[in-house]
Amino acid sequence: MNFLLPLALLLLAQPENSVEQQLVASETTLESTETAAEAPEKPESSLTEPTQPKKRVPLLGVRLDLGFPDGLGLDFLGNPLPFLQLHLGLMYSIFGVGFRGGVSFVPWHGVFRPVLTLESGYQFNSMVGLWLYTTHVSLYNLFDNFRYTFINSTLGFDVGSANVAFIFRIGGSFLFFNNNHFSYPIKNGDDAEMVSIRKVRSTGFIPTARIGISICFL
Repeated sequence: MNFLLPLALLLLAQPENSVEQQLVASETTLESTETAAEAPEKPESSLTEPTQPKKRVPLLGVRLDLGFPDGLGLDFLGNPLPFLQLHLGLMYSIFGVGFRGGVSFVPWHGVFRPVLTLESGYQFNSMVGLWLYTTHVSLYNLFDNFRYTFINSTLGFDVGSANVAFIFRIGGSFLFFNNNHFSYPIKNGDDAEMVSIRKVRSTGFIPTARIGISICFL
């Protein structure tokens, strides 16, 4: 009978130990939950959408425009850099046939693009003399050898896409006139004397404007 007393005490103490174990387990679980809540959130590892590549500026193109004093012009365009455009072409007006070339600065690209252009060109022997021959014969020889060099500075904008756009320009033009030889009749009573002058040169400044369309294809 002596061994029954320790056994009874052991049975009575076992539920208390179970309760204590459950409390300890609950506290451990609570601490684990708080630790998990305090831990910083890890960045999401979801796949990000690939960034869309920027639209490439076309490299080559052509431009057809009409303006004053250049007349009708056809230029070939090149874009070595996104903000830089080069052009070289021909022009035709009442003054004759000529060529021009220049550079344009485009600060940004979009539907509306501001453009600053600097260019220079040369006008060959004038055709206005032939037109004057049928209207004012006395002025025919005055403009027969008329030619000039010009420097244009224009500010404007392009409206449209990167491939097709309408252009608008306005600015000023410095003209350097040159006439190697001209003669002009001066009346002296019933007779007329021809006065000849060689190598006449002068300069001038006039406003210039231009509208047109550009098409880039490469």
